[in-house]
Amino acid sequence: MIRIILSLILIAQVSTISFGQEVTTPPLRNQPKIEFIDDQHLMLFGGYNASGFAKMNDTWIWDGKQWQERETTSNPPARGSHAMVTIPNERAVLLFGGNGENGPLNDTWIYKDNTWEEWKGDGPSPRYQHMLTYDTKRKKVVLFGGAIGRTVDSTRVYTYFNDTWEFDTNSGWSLVTETGPPPRAYGGLTYNSKDEKTVLCCGYNRENGRQSLSDTWTLDGNTWTLINEGQINPLDHIQLVTTDQDMPLTFGGWTGSDYEGETWILDKKHWSQITTVGPSPRSAYGLATNPKSGAVVLYSGWGPDGAIDDLWIFSNQRWAKIY
Repeated sequence: MIRIILSLILIAQVSTISFGQEVTTPPLRNQPKIEFIDDQHLMLFGGYNASGFAKMNDTWIWDGKQWQERETTSNPPARGSHAMVTIPNERAVLLFGGNGENGPLNDTWIYKDNTWEEWKGDGPSPRYQHMLTYDTKRKKVVLFGGAIGRTVDSTRVYTYFNDTWEFDTNSGWSLVTETGPPPRAYGGLTYNSKDEKTVLCCGYNRENGRQSLSDTWTLDGNTWTLINEGQINPLDHIQLVTTDQDMPLTFGGWTGSDYEGETWILDKKHWSQITTVGPSPRSAYGLATNPKSGAVVLYSGWGPDGAIDDLWIFSNQRWAKIY
């Protein structure tokens, strides 16, 4: 698809793009995942196609000017509802799990030097809609929660997790704790370097009827602490990242009945809503932070009219549309 550049603000600190420039964009999709490989390259992998059902396994790179599809011989199998996170000191991106062609997955893949490679070893059970972040102090990937679904007597039954895992490329996966926040899927998880803690927010659980959540927790090593409940709207199908001001940020989401379009910032233990013109209401978008500039990039998502094809940047407390 061809799109037009609307803003001169750069995502990745590379050479200037031109106003009105045409950009070839990846195929429309639902629940994409994006991560920065480094401060100049943003990666997109997988998701569901525009109908919301067919899984995808294409890899795309945005360099601040154009999207380019990367053809590799070892792409992970097609999936949606997966999770990815940057491993900054290795200029790599880790992918875990998701909803594959034959159900929930628990495979681990690492994208580095333009190549996908599967990491072999034991780890968390199969799941999707789980959350990942990277603890820069302890140099560990952190995983929390997720869900699986199965059909029992023609009824769809879901199981939600609240286990916490860690991963590093030397020792692999290790279980941290199976206690803490209530089980959930598709909340937000990020590491706040200012407070040196992992932050968890929102999500949903429909084991006893669908419930969107509004609680906020922090993880310090292996201990979870509830720091806020009810101040932010109950939201799910969101992501959480840390901004250029070292504050966790989330956008939009699904309340169980409507799409949201607000931007929220967490300052220590308190959420506040940022008043700024930004992306249209949506959930299930891709969200990532540039490791050098701290600018936040939002890609695509799912709104009232289906899949959305746009790219936004949040910096200095305001949104700007790239295309």
